[in-house]
Amino acid sequence: MKRLTLIVMVTVLFLMTTCEKSGFRQDLTGTWEIFGSGGGISGQGASYNFDLMRLDQKNRYQFTRNDTLIEKGTYMAVNYEGELSIPNAHYEIEFEPKYKLGNGVTQITSESKILQMISNDTIGLTDGFLDGFIYYFERLKE
Repeated sequence: MKRLTLIVMVTVLFLMTTCEKSGFRQDLTGTWEIFGSGGGISGQGASYNFDLMRLDQKNRYQFTRNDTLIEKGTYMAVNYEGELSIPNAHYEIEFEPKYKLGNGVTQITSESKILQMISNDTIGLTDGFLDGFIYYFERLKE
């Protein structure tokens, strides 16, 4: 009886963990088109050298421009528990580059970003600083 109880408890914990992860991935995975940036000391925004960001369920990402791979690697997201009051902040996401075109500069991945779910189809990745940058993305229909 104790063994059956243990098996049931382990199964329930596994299912709870799996459901939470799949909910996150459903919200975030897919292809995202960058449509702008803002912030910085003078409000000029940041520069970037890609037009699409792809996130998959195996925690892999890609940045592409005109169908050319610019950067790829893995990402990890955890629930955001920061002290700053950032609207719609749900996750802190960290990118780990494995490849950069021509060993070029890292795109927006040099440090962790705070992910804001602005709507189901719009996200923002921000530094979380008052004068930091934010990158805006819209989900592409696939």
